[in-house]
Amino acid sequence: WSSDVCSSDLRSADVRRLDAGSWCAPGFAGQRVPQFEEFLAWIERHDHMGAALEIKAAGLGARIADAIVASSARDRLAIYSFLPDEIRAAKTIRPEVPCVLLLRLDDNPAQVVHMIDACGADGADVPWQWAAEDLIGEMRKQGKIVGGGSAEGAEAAAELLRLGVDMIDTDDPARMIAAVAG
Repeated sequence: WSSDVCSSDLRSADVRRLDAGSWCAPGFAGQRVPQFEEFLAWIERHDHMGAALEIKAAGLGARIADAIVASSARDRLAIYSFLPDEIRAAKTIRPEVPCVLLLRLDDNPAQVVHMIDACGADGADVPWQWAAEDLIGEMRKQGKIVGGGSAEGAEAAAELLRLGVDMIDTDDPARMIAAVAG
């Protein structure tokens, strides 16, 4: 894997050839990136696991929502996306699928509830750096899911716990768990 390779420049076959494990440890060398159907089958076989399926490309919202509803793991799956149109597409075809709008640090906190409502999301992942007590209070009053996203460690975990989010979305679960436990 080369850091200068942009994933949008790769075809599925190219991604399948990548070594997705050797960066972690030698024992994971040769681990391949699973295709969506393979990952979904893996989640279905592991009934103690769930997944937030992040849609990063246009045109997938409805298809992913259909796959979730057809899955035996449907109660353990949700859609996350920075793309409001993909959440809207998923909710239009499958309103029962939980969908969470991912927010960017430069989004306007005063517009978040409107953004959630406009795409039909069930809630949003609020950046921890906002310290957005008023926004979170309004989201709770309206029955919306309140998430918090961060790849950072102790400071982010402490702030998200202080804010009382429903869940923490992170790229580094081990570091976040250690920060929460510490």
